Amino acid sequence: MIFENMSIGQLQKLNEECIAQNEHPTAEELLKRYENERRNN
Repeated sequence: MIFENMSIGQLQKLNEECIAQNEHPTAEELLKRYENERRNN
């Protein structure tokens, strides 16, 4: 699949599917966890 040829809607759908299949935390979520842990210690 060539991303340049996809519409924004298609890219968003693909992105949502990837997120749904892949439950790894985002960098932002990891950063929030890290900040919370630092505050608690």
